[in-house]
Amino acid sequence: DYIVMGKQTINHFRAANPLLRILVTIREPIARLYSYFAMQLRLHWSPIGHMGKNPCMQRLLLQIGRQGSQAPQFQIKRALSGSKTDAVPLLTPEDIMMTNLACVRPCYPTNASGRGDEARAAVWHDETREDCRNIHFTPLVHSLYALHIRRWLTAFDRSAFLLVRFDEIVVRPTEALARVALFLGIPPFGQAFKVELGRENYTTVKRLLADGAMSPASLRRLEEFFQPHNEQLTELWGQSFW
Repeated sequence: DYIVMGKQTINHFRAANPLLRILVTIREPIARLYSYFAMQLRLHWSPIGHMGKNPCMQRLLLQIGRQGSQAPQFQIKRALSGSKTDAVPLLTPEDIMMTNLACVRPCYPTNASGRGDEARAAVWHDETREDCRNIHFTPLVHSLYALHIRRWLTAFDRSAFLLVRFDEIVVRPTEALARVALFLGIPPFGQAFKVELGRENYTTVKRLLADGAMSPASLRRLEEFFQPHNEQLTELWGQSFW
């Protein structure tokens, strides 16, 4: 999430260390969103009071909660101000994901389509719209990797970055660490270095469909939304990540 920084902050990093090495871990965006929001609900973090308290997210999630969700249910708590923890109706990861999508669209050129010269040049959201306040704190925006990397590339050369897929870290941590060590110019991690293998049943789009955790219609909408953004990442880096 630290890649979501404004140009001024990025330029401060450049001034402090022009030779900075930047390691970016990335994950297939839809699986990332579902996993994040499922964890948030499991730990009873309020998606309404979280993520910078974006006005659009707060308003729409409260509306959905009052109407009641039909999907598998999770209990959340409300934390809009002070110490209030009034119980609110149930939400699901899918509810929050689709709300995040609806709130993000008006905040970027061409409805955040990622298509066209204006959209492909975008590096920040429209700060003149009240509903876009703090939208960059939301996980869907965090997953627009090309948009953020374009912003960093205004200050750093492409060679300053290493992109590592989440899947590599989970399934092949030793190989991922070897790449990181080579990139940073440090001695490789020895055989005695302890690594923990992640669960191989981690969330993927295929598993979400197989488990019925999300509706096919919502998955299609998200895939269509992310497609041009993922294509831009492929163009920037010369490789496809998922």
